[in-house]
Amino acid sequence: MEHYCYGQCTMACVSDPNPADITFRVNMENTVASANGVWLIGNFTNPQWQGGAIAMTDSDGDMVYEATVTVSGPAEFFYKFINGNVNTPDWEDGLPATDGSSSGIADCGVANGIGGYNRSFTRSGEAEVLTLVCFNECADCEVSVGEVNVVNNLNVYPNPVDNALNVNFNTGLAQHIVINIVNNLGQVVVTKDLGTVAGQRMVSVDVDNLAAGIYTLQISNGVAVQAAHIAVK
Repeated sequence: MEHYCYGQCTMACVSDPNPADITFRVNMENTVASANGVWLIGNFTNPQWQGGAIAMTDSDGDMVYEATVTVSGPAEFFYKFINGNVNTPDWEDGLPATDGSSSGIADCGVANGIGGYNRSFTRSGEAEVLTLVCFNECADCEVSVGEVNVVNNLNVYPNPVDNALNVNFNTGLAQHIVINIVNNLGQVVVTKDLGTVAGQRMVSVDVDNLAAGIYTLQISNGVAVQAAHIAVK
């Protein structure tokens, strides 16, 4: 008879990452933000989901709502965003919005068993800023469909970063991958050509020579580009 670690699906017990701050971001550009607020819910709050809903704020009026939460427990957690009253919400699902403006999160979400979908993330145990997404969509509002599927399970940490940035992803099929870091003028300031890779990869990118500020990390396969924002300390 096989034996498994309590509360886990493996025989060897896996330690949870350290508690760390996770910054969640959602772009409401294509949705009318409710006067009742924009909320974050998930299985990491106490109580979980609607009972522990966390208010998100847009302090600079750019339609990007944010919330930073100290998350502990298992590495993988599940969450979604709510627009409006948490008790009668307009929440993210796997279906198009009523006005046809959204494709839902079925393509990037995990089925919740009751007809909807949740977003998921696997944390590292260090402070991280999640990739900006549009409400009820798999990518940011201005990102084309072709830019979403360069790699899967992209995880960039630590973020903010001060010397070495870890880029973790799964390419699926073999493809030629190039990682660029671009400044706010659109100039490539760091480039790393990985050659042809396949499967799960962890890459370290040196950012020690970059000035403090916000940059865009781009992963390209020569056909499409997938982007994530990073902050250099």
